[in-house]
Amino acid sequence: MAALAIGAVGSACGGATPAGSAGRAAAAEGLASARGYASYEGCRSSRSGACAGAVPAGLRRPLRIPRLPAGAPCPASGVRRVGFVGSLTGGGPVYPVLGSEALSYASPSPRSGFAGSRWGGGKVLWVADPGYRGPVLIRGRQEDGPHAVGFGGDRVPVAEVQLLAPGAVSPGEPSGWREWPSYTRLVAGGCYGYQVDGTTFSRVVAVRAVRSG
Repeated sequence: MAALAIGAVGSACGGATPAGSAGRAAAAEGLASARGYASYEGCRSSRSGACAGAVPAGLRRPLRIPRLPAGAPCPASGVRRVGFVGSLTGGGPVYPVLGSEALSYASPSPRSGFAGSRWGGGKVLWVADPGYRGPVLIRGRQEDGPHAVGFGGDRVPVAEVQLLAPGAVSPGEPSGWREWPSYTRLVAGGCYGYQVDGTTFSRVVAVRAVRSG
């Protein structure tokens, strides 16, 4: 299990800009606007200053997540195994680790950690391989329906997640990898796409979301 620990940012990471307009996402479907790296839930325990600033504006590329007709098969992205975290989904260099073949999310029932919210959620670990050390912007939406994707553990989730300093370390993790434990927040199951943008890449990762209770 990854332990939360925000580390200091070295110059190799680069890409930090003041948390102004580039650091805020337009809120959709009742989501909160993100305010730079500090919107990531792992930053709340950090006192290192590693969460100051925001992703560069150039990462805010147009969304390329496809639209599917209702009932169409979900073109879920492929996975590959990495020993210290399990299965990485998508083409990288930044991947979601879902813990199973689908994204399992809990409804916002009184028995869940999301009581009082209209958004259910599930744990997703984001992992960056050593070949990429820069900033990351993650957004999402439903491919076979109208719903948005939220992030974080608050009653009202944020519309995107911005990542830079590593948020966790797993036992046996090789040098150079970065990890960020997080929550993906949903209001319905179906086929969803994440768009993951860095300074040198832009990837769409498709996943099936299944309610666990």
